[in-house]
Amino acid sequence: MRGIITNVGCTNCSFMKVFNITAKYFKKLYDIDLLPSIFGHGKLNITDCLFFLKYYNIIDDNLVVWCDTHFEGEVKRVNKKFTVVTTSKWNAEQLARTDYILPRPVDEEFIVHNAKHDKYEFIVVGSEPVTDLKNLKTVYPDTYIINNKAYFNRKRIRDTHNILKQLNVRDKSLFITNVEGIYDMKATTLEESELHQKYASSRFLLTLSRSEGFYMPMAEAMCNGTPLVYIGGHAIDEYAVGIRIKAHRAKGITYFDGTEANWIYDEKDAIDAIKYAMGMGKEEYNDLSEKARAECYKFHTSNIVRVLYKLLDFK
Repeated sequence: MRGIITNVGCTNCSFMKVFNITAKYFKKLYDIDLLPSIFGHGKLNITDCLFFLKYYNIIDDNLVVWCDTHFEGEVKRVNKKFTVVTTSKWNAEQLARTDYILPRPVDEEFIVHNAKHDKYEFIVVGSEPVTDLKNLKTVYPDTYIINNKAYFNRKRIRDTHNILKQLNVRDKSLFITNVEGIYDMKATTLEESELHQKYASSRFLLTLSRSEGFYMPMAEAMCNGTPLVYIGGHAIDEYAVGIRIKAHRAKGITYFDGTEANWIYDEKDAIDAIKYAMGMGKEEYNDLSEKARAECYKFHTSNIVRVLYKLLDFK
């Protein structure tokens, strides 16, 4: 049995979810334990590209940095000894050098192969950056307040909720998010098997997010045969199967220590796409569902871990 120190960009976030799924399959396939480290670099690093490559001045050899970011702006200095793996061409554009493109993983153990897609019209999955008002030091230009909490409208959860309500389909939709007053199920409270069952019970995954480094719900939904209604931009545009909403890239949003990419859309285009999804016939839907599921092999954790194992250069 061997162990690999693995830097994880945060604790209660998608990077930790990626770590947990990846660690499960390293153990299963190779009897290797991934050992999480939040504060120091590791042989494997699952993190944000911009901040890791910009601020970590590391001279160690044979590091693998498996990263994505929703921030824009090229990182010009990348340690020549690093193997840089990112999740999409969009992320690669932000970096001076990319050695490999490898998407985020889906745990194939929980994929529902007999999905019915008959309970919800739309599932909406995503958490907004949030802080208490007393700790609000950075002004995000699109912020809303609920119960003394400031939500940064990056995933556009509130906008999505309002559009579905306007179309009288909110009660046929499921929101898994952290936004109080909107969520039906609170994000991070579901077991992995339950989350996959929710995708399998939904006709479409709907996302209007302004920027994504990868967006794991996309991969999870597609593996369960659930196509998307989605913004045509950032990393999602490279992988998604579904109904595309026209969008264009606008000026980035600067906050914290970076500039967030920013895709915007016309609300009428989003409404038209949602209406089209609602009216889609059985034959067309089944064809789209099968196309989504057919792309799932790209996200299988067993395939991804085999690539990472080779990149980590075990002898």
